[in-house]
Amino acid sequence: MSYSCIVIDENVDIRICNALQKDGYNIYSVGERKSCVDDKIIEVAVIKEAFILTEDKDFAKEIAYKKVLHKGTLLLQLKGLSIAEKNSLVFNAFLNHKEELLNAFAVLTPEKLTIRKYFL
Repeated sequence: MSYSCIVIDENVDIRICNALQKDGYNIYSVGERKSCVDDKIIEVAVIKEAFILTEDKDFAKEIAYKKVLHKGTLLLQLKGLSIAEKNSLVFNAFLNHKEELLNAFAVLTPEKLTIRKYFL
């Protein structure tokens, strides 16, 4: 397992968080804490050397503009899908692309996974 921790943004469906946790992923869910601003989520990810999972496009822009290096970010754009379909896509992304997702910004849609590596 390449992910020591995954920080889950408060906008991610709690059922995705629960499914990842049941599968053995170490989860730090911001949704379980009081509302957290984007800067704080990034700070937590840097401290925990964690990967970030979000559905917030504005948060994604924040990551891109600040270029704060952490283990990576996966932006989910899966509106309109059932929770089973969302879970399947997220699990497949982590399972089949775990090394590629590290140190990268990725966008997951029903049609594709786009991965852009950070400049190190």
